[in-house]
Order: sequence, then structure tokens, then C-alpha cells
Amino acid sequence: MMALVGLVLLIACTNVALLILARCAARQREFAIRIATGASSIRILRQLAFDSFAIVFAGAGLGWLLAIAATRLLARWARIDAGLAPDRHVLWFTLAVASLVAIAFSFTPFSQTLHISPDQALRSTSQTASPNRHHTRVGNLVIAFQIAMCFILLVAAGLTVRTLLNYEHVDLGMQADQFLIFDLEVQGLTGRAQSWSYYNRLMDRLRVVPGVKSLSPVVWRPGSGWLKSGGANLDGTILLDSSGRHADISFNFIGADFFHAIGVPMLQGREFDVTDTPSSKQVAIVNQTFARRYLPNGALGHIVDNAEIVGVVRDSKYKFAAETDRPTVYYSIAKSGMEGQITFEVRTPMPPLSLLPDIRNAIHEIDPNLALQKPMTQAAQFEQSYTTPMLFARLALAFGALAVVLVATGLYGTLTYRLQRRRNEIGVRMALGAMRQDVLLMIFGESMRIAVIGFGLGLPLSLVVAHLLRSQLYQLNAFDATSFTASLVITLLLSIGSALLPAYRASQINPMDTIRNE
Repeated sequence: MMALVGLVLLIACTNVALLILARCAARQREFAIRIATGASSIRILRQLAFDSFAIVFAGAGLGWLLAIAATRLLARWARIDAGLAPDRHVLWFTLAVASLVAIAFSFTPFSQTLHISPDQALRSTSQTASPNRHHTRVGNLVIAFQIAMCFILLVAAGLTVRTLLNYEHVDLGMQADQFLIFDLEVQGLTGRAQSWSYYNRLMDRLRVVPGVKSLSPVVWRPGSGWLKSGGANLDGTILLDSSGRHADISFNFIGADFFHAIGVPMLQGREFDVTDTPSSKQVAIVNQTFARRYLPNGALGHIVDNAEIVGVVRDSKYKFAAETDRPTVYYSIAKSGMEGQITFEVRTPMPPLSLLPDIRNAIHEIDPNLALQKPMTQAAQFEQSYTTPMLFARLALAFGALAVVLVATGLYGTLTYRLQRRRNEIGVRMALGAMRQDVLLMIFGESMRIAVIGFGLGLPLSLVVAHLLRSQLYQLNAFDATSFTASLVITLLLSIGSALLPAYRASQINPMDTIRNE
């Protein structure tokens, strides 16, 4: 993330560099006359430094005010709970960067000014204003560098946004957007019998709430990142993995009709029902991965940790959206005691959050002091499991968009300034027979050559950035062709759009006006 911020900062600094160099180039005649009439070098440097510091620090001050408002909007858009407001460390860093930029941009034009000989002050305006080839090449490289940085940022944004889309479209194995989840923690319950009786009375009341289609409790909330894991005993034998160590099995405690509530189908056997009570025989349900790995010839009737397997359920995501399928055993919540915090899964055909007022009222009828904890949809809960990739994708997209704006304004401004200095040259060309389309193609071709250099610089660097981003990607190749192609097209359109209008204006120059000026 800091690397992406650094790229945006480099683009902004090069824009300021082009601006100040262009201003100083336009004032070369003024500087030459002042030097010829006795102005000292220190006086010229002082004026350049004052101009640079005024521009840079005014920009830094306005940027600081903008950052305070922008970070609030960015935090809301990126769904960040923590504050992003810039603090004094950010302020000192901003001032340090602004000072370095101002100093650098003061000495660079000053060194150019010292090479102006006094006789240049007596030359014609057109001669003094003619562009220097060395400066033009340096400017071309700076513009190409900006295009390269923009291309890199767009590649990073494309990869992270496509990763976010993969997260949002991942198959969770359940109908996560159709049910509401919330936690309850009842104080003062002692013993399995008392807690079982209390929660059964509570669930009977909740099931008659209008809009509740099904309801089931669970100990560890799906999508929360938590699930008990450890070794397991199958038919009296300790389960081992391929390396000979104890197999790592996930465990959870669920209520009756849990899988029906979350929309995960049973493949074999049955779900837990009202006959599974604290006093009944201990039973278990295993998922498809457990059955395929350890009981390929049939799972029903086998004993896992003193519980008889009565069903096999299809695999689904549980801890987080990006997890791989792992062997899981589900036990009846009636055997866990239902003490402490319990999560409830409520399936409804209605908008899930619209049930909250009626559910709160129903709960308060049973216990006025009992409060719902962390109510949300199941889809929102799974969304929290990829908060970091979501944040990275949204920020990368914001930085990519900012880079496009900065490069577009910088490229357009630079090309417009250059063509303004070449008005006489272009007018003479047209007076000698050059057609308007010839001028348009000449200017446009020069701009496209710069863009090609930018792509040449940006492509290998973007491959390095993509390789570094691979740990942040989900179900996506770091060298994704779609992301690279889209970034190339956007950068190309940006280059064409920024060059087309100045080139068109150059082709509309009246040659008679330039000849009169000359």
C-alpha cells in the first residue's frame, strides 16, 4: 500500500516539476536580461526559491485540508471502522516531502539560468522561446515515466478489484443472503437441563415471529473465523494425516434443522431433530470432505469420538469465504450444554434486517434484560472475513483513479505549453505548404511515441508489482491478462485523449498570424 502511495506521490511531484520548469523556461528571456543588467545569482536563486516554496507549500496546505475531508469519505467508502484522519506524523512527513520538492525545484531551473549567456537577452523572442532539445528529451522522459507509473497503478487496481469480485462471487455453499444471525448470552443458567429448557422456550417463541421460516442455534458463528479443531478418533482408531501426524479435524455444535436453515443439503442420512436431547444417544454429522477422505465406502453408522454418524452434509464455507474444504464433524448442541454465547440462524424470505424489531420484542417477552449481539445478515458476516482484501482493492482503485487524473492533467498541460511555444514553427510549416492533417499527425505521433516509451518502462515494472501482489490475490493469476489488457487500454485512451485536443488546436493555427508575429 505504501508503494502505491509512493507512486501517486511521484506522479504528483513530476507534475509540479513540469510546471515549474515550464514557468522558468518561459522566463528565460527575463532572467537573461536581468543577468545582463547586473542581477546577482543569489538574487535569482532567492526569487526562484520563493516561487517554488510558495507553490509547493500552498499545495501542501490545501492538500492537508483536503486530506482531512477525503480520509473520512474514503473510510466510509472502504468500510473501515478505524479512523484514517491524518495525525502529526503524517503532517511532518508532508512538510518534509514538500520541503525537499521545493528545494529540488528551486536549484534545477537555477542551474539552467546560469548557462544563459548575456547575448541571448538581445535575441528575438522567437529565438529565445524556441525549445531546447535537451530539455525536450528530459520532459519526454518525465511524461513517459508518468505514463509508466499510471499503468502500474492501474494494473495493481485491476488485480485487486478482480480479486474482490472473486470473493464476492465465491460459492459459499449456502444461501447467505437469506438469513439473519445474532448472538445471545444468557446469564445464570446452570446445567444442561436448565439451559436446554430455557432455549427451547425461547426458540418456540421466535419461530412464531412473522417472517421466520426456520431457526437453529449454533455455538461458533459461520463466517467469524472461529471453529474448534483438533484430533479425532474414528471407530476406535486415531485419525492420521498423510505425514503420519494426528489429523486436524474441525468441530462444531449445531441445533435441529441447522443445515435446512442455512440452505446446505444433506447428502446422506438425517439432520438433528427434536429427538436429539441431552439425554439421548450422542450422534454426529460429517461433511462431504470427511466422508470422502476417511469413509469412502459409506459414513453412516460409524463412530467418531463416541458419537454415531447419522448424516453426511455437503461441503460449505464456514470460517471464512476463502477457506478450502476441510474435514468437519458436527455434534448436537443439546450435548454441549448451551451455556455461554449462542448464535442463532434465522432463515426468512423477507429482508433479514427487517425482522429485528419483532425478534427483539419476542425475546424481551421471555427475558426483558436479554439483548441481541452483533445482528447482521450471514452474507455480511462472510464479507467481514475478507475485509483486508476489500480495503486494499478499494484503496488501490482510488489511487488508480487519482493517478489517471494527475497524469491526464499533467500530460495535457505539458503538451499544451509545448505547442504554445511552437506556434511560430507550426505556422511557418503551414505557410510553406503543410496541411492541417499533417500537423495533427505530427503532433499526435510525437505524443504516441512518448506513450510507447511509457508502456515500455511500465510493463516490466508492473510485472514486478503483480508478482509482489500475489499473496493478496484470490483465485487469480498475478499476471492476469484481463487486468493487464484493461490497464493498457485505459492508459492508451488517457494518452490519446490528453494529446488529441492540443494537437487539434495546433492544426488550427493561422499561419498569417504567426508570420506577422515573427
